[in-house]
Amino acid sequence: MDSRTLSGLLLISSPIIMIVFWLLLGPDGGDVISAKYAYGIGTLGLLLMVVGLSLVKDEMAGGAGAHYAQVGVLLLVLGMSAAIVESALEIVSVEAASPEHTALFAGAAEGVGSLTTAISMLGLAVVGIAFLVQKNFHVILSALVTIVGIVGVVGAATSYDNDNVMMVPYIGMMISSLALGIVRLRTKA
Repeated sequence: MDSRTLSGLLLISSPIIMIVFWLLLGPDGGDVISAKYAYGIGTLGLLLMVVGLSLVKDEMAGGAGAHYAQVGVLLLVLGMSAAIVESALEIVSVEAASPEHTALFAGAAEGVGSLTTAISMLGLAVVGIAFLVQKNFHVILSALVTIVGIVGVVGAATSYDNDNVMMVPYIGMMISSLALGIVRLRTKA
């Protein structure tokens, strides 16, 4: 399997995993599976998106947007590393033995999540700029990635605790990832 196909499959599977486990099956959706599995597997989906974008970044080497892509993916990796901590704190908060512990861990998850989501979304915006500069995706799709990232930074910095506000960049990120993956699979090398 070549890098284009692999990155396309990762970028497509990522939002599907996130939607199924975070929005449909987990405690924030149908509450069919425990938080441990929903947040853990949903976060794995998020990490798959970063790996897919990293593969795209590798193919941009030597191009006009390559340095932007490197910076963007680095920010995504840093943000996602800490997002694992946020997911772990969410799992502990849902499964805590007392209301006091639930509130403590939920507050810690929100604090970590606000910062790491802002960093990750900044990385997504920079990757979108890299796509605009290098022109390896249609300008509308590249602009969408950039705008979603900017909206995500602002949302995370100002309203991370408001699910309605943060749903906009999260859904935008999933749509962007899906669209990028489809384009990757449809485009010939």
